[in-house]
Amino acid sequence: MPAPIRSRAAAGWPWPLRAIQLDVARHLESVTYIRRFTDDAARLGFNTLVLYLEGRVRTPTFPFRPKDASYSLEDMAAVVGHARKAGLEVVPVVSTLGHAEQFLTCRELTHLAEERDGRGRFRNPTPFVFCLSKEETYAFFVAYFCELG
Repeated sequence: MPAPIRSRAAAGWPWPLRAIQLDVARHLESVTYIRRFTDDAARLGFNTLVLYLEGRVRTPTFPFRPKDASYSLEDMAAVVGHARKAGLEVVPVVSTLGHAEQFLTCRELTHLAEERDGRGRFRNPTPFVFCLSKEETYAFFVAYFCELG
């Protein structure tokens, strides 16, 4: 890995946590791109990568996203391993209540969407909010998070 950049920003940051976010929920990036981004972030003095995923990771509990529109657990293990070698901790962001379209547009999970009288509560054309009054919502996320590790 190249030596860290000695910019004023990296050298003078007073904060122990220096995080940068990469949003792969709205635009899927390749694992190679994420690794390069991680290397650049490390050279700039960041020590944390906030990886905004929403529902982009396929697991046994959530196998419903197409392979060309999501990451496997192996992909994420490679990203996390590479980031750690570069000196960055990875913080995954998985939307659980709102911004959950990537979960709830999968027909296998639409029954977990917040609805009133058969319609989305917020009159959005696609479901994006999980229903908290359904025990199955909690069971789904407990299983999913355990698989993400």
